[in-house]
Amino acid sequence: MNNLEVTWKEVLAQKGFDRQTADSFIGFIAWEEGNMFAKLGEEITEVLAGHEGEVFAKDVINNKYENTGVLFFNRNIPEEMVNQVFDTILTYEHENVYDV
Repeated sequence: MNNLEVTWKEVLAQKGFDRQTADSFIGFIAWEEGNMFAKLGEEITEVLAGHEGEVFAKDVINNKYENTGVLFFNRNIPEEMVNQVFDTILTYEHENVYDV
């Protein structure tokens, strides 16, 4: 399977997150330090398009890749776990997606 065909839920499950955490992930937006989206509301709307139900938005920062972001879940996830999810996503992007 091509790295671009894998969903983030599948990536999180493959990387060892329990199924409940992986399945609760809705999506995310992230930006490099000092490079904020001009229309953040539009980005959020796109991520949440088609989602029904409760949404928990979590602020995150990753120092390794100098990224800030917001992760969206359908249940309340502990902050430490949210940071691990963000780190996993960014690492996967940099190691498996950008090099494709």
